[in-house]
Amino acid sequence: MNRELRREFQFFHEWSGGIVGEHAVGALALARAYLKLQAMIDRDQARVRWVQDEYFDLEGFTDDALTERKTRENLQSGLWEVRGCIVEVRCPKCKQWEQRASLWGIVSAFDQQDNYPKVVEGELASEAKLDTQELCTD
Repeated sequence: MNRELRREFQFFHEWSGGIVGEHAVGALALARAYLKLQAMIDRDQARVRWVQDEYFDLEGFTDDALTERKTRENLQSGLWEVRGCIVEVRCPKCKQWEQRASLWGIVSAFDQQDNYPKVVEGELASEAKLDTQELCTD
């Protein structure tokens, strides 16, 4: 395991969830997917877009009244935001961006100390099947 992969593995092992007994395997898969995504971004073959989630509904977001009140307060104060994350890959044939994975209703601070957005990017990179190069029909 090279230094970069080890660093990302340690990050995802600490910050991502996982199945008991399989957490290290999941963290390693997320680290590999995240590094692949970053390499594709560096080559302008992929991108991650974070956008405001205009359709987020706090109703049913949590079953806990205290958590719901705190979430509502943090959103109203601007401490937290609600965004969606989209992973796109550039088609090598037509050069258009194609959405491969997305997640919406992400409530977070989205600041430098916030690790959750990187976890989301790793999860979406894993889901996006970045190894497949499906060509468009254009």
